[in-house]
Amino acid sequence: MSIVMHIETDVLCLLLLCAISYQSLRSVNQQTNRLLFRRTVYGVIAALGLDMLRALIDGRVFPVAVPLNRVLNMLYLDAGILLVCAWHLYVLERLRVSIRRRRIALMMCPAAIFVALNFASLWTEWVFGITDGNLFFRGRLFWIHPALLLGVMFASLVRIHIARATKGSGVDRRQAFKFTSLFLIPIAGTLLSLPFPELSGMWSCATVAIVLLYMNDQEREILRDGLTGLNNRKTLAAAFADYTRRVTSEESIYLFMLDLDDFKRINDTLGHPTGDEALMTAARVLKRSCVGIHAIIARYGGDEFVVMGFFAGEEAVEAFKEKVRSNFEACNAEEGLPYHLAASIGCARYHAPQTLTELMARADEALYVDKQQRHARA
Repeated sequence: MSIVMHIETDVLCLLLLCAISYQSLRSVNQQTNRLLFRRTVYGVIAALGLDMLRALIDGRVFPVAVPLNRVLNMLYLDAGILLVCAWHLYVLERLRVSIRRRRIALMMCPAAIFVALNFASLWTEWVFGITDGNLFFRGRLFWIHPALLLGVMFASLVRIHIARATKGSGVDRRQAFKFTSLFLIPIAGTLLSLPFPELSGMWSCATVAIVLLYMNDQEREILRDGLTGLNNRKTLAAAFADYTRRVTSEESIYLFMLDLDDFKRINDTLGHPTGDEALMTAARVLKRSCVGIHAIIARYGGDEFVVMGFFAGEEAVEAFKEKVRSNFEACNAEEGLPYHLAASIGCARYHAPQTLTELMARADEALYVDKQQRHARA
């Protein structure tokens, strides 16, 4: 009965992952269409298939049953190590950590050692073995497998919380909690599989984590501006609530409202497709300007953008404004645009117990003043 439940669980997980894989291939969602995500899903599908096959033939006697069982278990154990490494790389990508070849090689060294030991177990039974009755048993070095799985997953958790504590990383408390929960589920499944190897704990829990991640990506897509890829205005309330809980005496929350100068002229003279390109270019300029700053960027509507973040006083605020303006000028010079991109900027500092609506109203008033002054100088 336990084998039947084991296989039924694997089949259900396979169906869920195949559906996610199909949807991710068709999706225009930049998150779920990423290569590392798809490879992780494909890998878990393959691991579930191997798990079903080894469960079906374990203990059954037929020609070539023992060598087939050996090969299936070798591939199954290798898949676990390689997949958890791929999952770690995917997390690094989501945290916007640069994934260099040196980092990949360093992380894959323990995996390569285990793969070599596992391959040798076909003869030495160091990691696992198969009895004459075609039954799987754990070797004296089998502990390396769960140790590596848990080690890589805990390393990922540490990396998540380092990013959470690093200002300018773009990882807030809510995102860190979601990423943490995605790792706690496979960790629980791995620990459950240690005393109960007949259960498909690791891969069923990994499937749950992937489903939750996919749902999270779909939720994020709802909160993303389809044209620029920035956050949309719906994200500002949650970010504001998170920021006000984390404000310190060293830094204050500032909200900037930006409006592109003469944007209507771009649409009227060059057409709306060119206007859309201008908005996407402005979004890239703002992203470049916010590197190293703990801030959220959102397209508020039309040609209006909002930047909200932590700044250490008025000097830092003015330096940010100047950085934005100089980046717009550099973009005009470097990209040879058929229009001139510039922005008026209004800024307001948060004072408790202000609401987001009140803070944005003050920033909007400052934007109007800046726009009038720029028109007067022009």
